[in-house]
Amino acid sequence: MGSYFSIGIDATENSVDVANNRSSVTVNLRCYCSGCWADDGPVYWIKVDGSEVKRGTRNFNYEDFTISWTGYVNHNADGTKTISYQGFFQGCDKQGSWDTTTGDTTGVKYLTLTPIATNNIRINTNSGWKSGKVYINTSSGWKTGDIYVKTSDGWKKGS
Repeated sequence: MGSYFSIGIDATENSVDVANNRSSVTVNLRCYCSGCWADDGPVYWIKVDGSEVKRGTRNFNYEDFTISWTGYVNHNADGTKTISYQGFFQGCDKQGSWDTTTGDTTGVKYLTLTPIATNNIRINTNSGWKSGKVYINTSSGWKTGDIYVKTSDGWKKGS
């Protein structure tokens, strides 16, 4: 089959941080190499939402490898978020020769994160997070209410 070098990328949502309206995400830049090597510090990068989150150099010697980044991604004010992500690696050409002037890019990929309800109460149950509004029975009927939490600085209104 001869020499080859190719890359792929994937992303996963690890966890949802409801209190801070964000998610933990891992992006894996996967490099597949057969019959090629590099020992002069080829450059790679990973971008999330257009911003470079990881950059470095990685030597390799005829082996497949993965470069990973894990970090938090903030959700939009309404609790939704779809991230874009992509990767780049200088690499061997299709014949296994090292080429420092070009590289391979994964193209842009997308991952939709778990929505976070921002105006509801969220309760963690055995089957996941459930959301709902607070209702208070008053003399004039049921009304939606505000949540207050007692802290060392006094009562704070939930947002």
